[in-house]
Amino acid sequence: MTSTISTPRRRQSPSALDKVVAIVAAIPLVAAETGLNAEHLAHSEGWLSTLVLGAVGATLAAAIALPIAERALAKGYWLKAAGLGLFFVVMLAFSFSTSVGRVGAKADGDVAGNRGHNTRLALAREAYDAARKSRDDECKKRGPLCRKAEAAVTDAREALAAIPAPKVEDPMSRRLAAATGFSEATVALYQPLLFPLALQLGGFFFLAYGFAPAARPEVPTIELVAVEASVQPQPLTVIGKPKAARKAKPKAIAHQPAIMAKMDGRKTRGMKARAAND
Repeated sequence: MTSTISTPRRRQSPSALDKVVAIVAAIPLVAAETGLNAEHLAHSEGWLSTLVLGAVGATLAAAIALPIAERALAKGYWLKAAGLGLFFVVMLAFSFSTSVGRVGAKADGDVAGNRGHNTRLALAREAYDAARKSRDDECKKRGPLCRKAEAAVTDAREALAAIPAPKVEDPMSRRLAAATGFSEATVALYQPLLFPLALQLGGFFFLAYGFAPAARPEVPTIELVAVEASVQPQPLTVIGKPKAARKAKPKAIAHQPAIMAKMDGRKTRGMKARAAND
C-alpha cells in the first residue's frame, strides 16, 4: 500500500495594483455604453421614461452581477452563483440588444441619408436635362418661350451645382468587404455589433477582475494505491530440537615418572586409576 501526497497549489490573487487598473479601465467603458443607450432611448421616449431607467439599470446590474456571482461561488453558494450568472446573461442580452438597436439605427440613418442625397442629385440632373431639352425645342425660334426655357435651364444648372457629389451609401462596409473578402451585406450586418460588444464585455470583465475575491489554497490530495507484492514460496525448513552440547571430557594427564615420585601415595593412586580407566 503506497500513498502519494500532492503539494497544494494556490491560485494567485490579482494584486492591488491590478485591481485598481482593471476598475479604472472598466468605469469609462460601462459609463459610455450606459450613457449611449440612455441617450438613444431618450430621443424617442424622453429622459423621464421608465424604459430609459430600465436600460440604465440593466447595464449597471449586469456590470455588478458577475463579480457578485464569483464571490458567491468562492464561498460555496453554488445555487446563488448560478442564479446570478443567469441574471448576468439575461441582462447582458437586454443591454446588448439595446446597443445593437442604437448602432444599427445610426448605421441605417447614415445609409439612408447617403441614399437620399444621391436621389436628390439624380433628380436635379434629370431636371437639368429636361430644361435643356425644352430650351432646345423652344429656341428654334426666338421668342418669350425661348427666354423662359433658358431661365429654366439656368435655374436647373444652379440647383444641380448646389448639390454635392454622389456619396457611397455604406463606405465602411465596402472597405471592410474589400479587405476581408466578405460580402458587403455580411459586413454591414455584423460590423455595427463589434463596438457595443467590446464596450460591454470589456467593462463587465474588467469589473469582475477588479472585484475578484482572494484565492483560497487548495486542499492537498492524498492518493492511496494498493500494490500487490509477488512473494515466491520458500521451502520450509524443519527446525528440530537442538542437540545438547556434549560435555567435553577432561584431557588425560600423561604419566610422568619424575612427577609421580614426588606425590604422596593417595594422590598418585587416584590419578593412576583414572588414567587406567581412560
